[in-house]
Amino acid sequence: MKKICLYLTTLALLSVIVVGCSEEKLNLNSVVADPLIDENAFDRWLYTNFVQPYNVAIEYRFVCNDVPINYDLAPAELDKSVNLAQAMLFMALQPYDTITGSKNFNWTTFPKFINYVGSAAYNNNGIRILGTAEDGIKVILYAVNEWTTRLDTVMHNHFYPMTQGGIRFFSTIHHELAHIMHQRKLYTPDFKDITKLNYTGDEWNGTWNTLSVARRNGFISRYASSSDREDFVETYTHFIMTTPEWWEEALESARVPNPAWTETSPNDVPRYLSTTGADAIIAKLDIVQKYMLSEWGIDMIALRAEITRRIGLLPSVNIKTFNEL
Repeated sequence: MKKICLYLTTLALLSVIVVGCSEEKLNLNSVVADPLIDENAFDRWLYTNFVQPYNVAIEYRFVCNDVPINYDLAPAELDKSVNLAQAMLFMALQPYDTITGSKNFNWTTFPKFINYVGSAAYNNNGIRILGTAEDGIKVILYAVNEWTTRLDTVMHNHFYPMTQGGIRFFSTIHHELAHIMHQRKLYTPDFKDITKLNYTGDEWNGTWNTLSVARRNGFISRYASSSDREDFVETYTHFIMTTPEWWEEALESARVPNPAWTETSPNDVPRYLSTTGADAIIAKLDIVQKYMLSEWGIDMIALRAEITRRIGLLPSVNIKTFNEL
């Protein structure tokens, strides 16, 4: 699609040259003006359900000026966009309405512009980009064409980024929203100090070759080790998007077990050789929870319970097709 945009620009410039050389009167209508797009049923649905109550716009058409030009990208499919928007309203915005008691949080804080892109974006090092937050107001959500309309397949064990589709999209939105929150109100510097020697930048994908190694070094995910900012939002997102049982299993994997320990071993044999990784994750979570409550009025335990409840309800949500809107 990037090449198509460039070809259209070239064609437009050639048209200007031809008109300039002609003896006919100059046409005052610009040949590079955006074409008028007729409003459809989905546009009206988005206005009623996103723009009016939340001041949030979703761009599902492939607008060249609104997507990065340094990636080869494809447009989002209409049926996937229609389906995902309805599920996202249920899973990404309404939980905040419920726990805060009003739409004010989403009106003032939720990204004002969400751009759906059909394909994923890839960096030169092969890292797959699922979403980006820009200037505290805009989020680009990639790989929309991988969204599954089978909502009965959306489960906690489909947590991103291990699999595609399903719950990954909601996690990406919450991830990018957390970026917007910490960009507006800084978290305390003691968060970074907990594992400040273990942040790897863009080398995270090669430094921690397994999830268990990353966790034993104090990170809830491998990507969390890239920077303290990513660590902050990954800790937030993984907590609210998983069950208490999932979280406890993650902490267990962050501990280094002692092979000499068994349940019948004497008390002088420690169960773990190290609990440093789990201790670090617990300390980070404590900072994130206090920050979200004091700065944004977000009770993360209540939010997790509400999101878990909604995940269970997803298969029964009445998701309409384009023709049913």
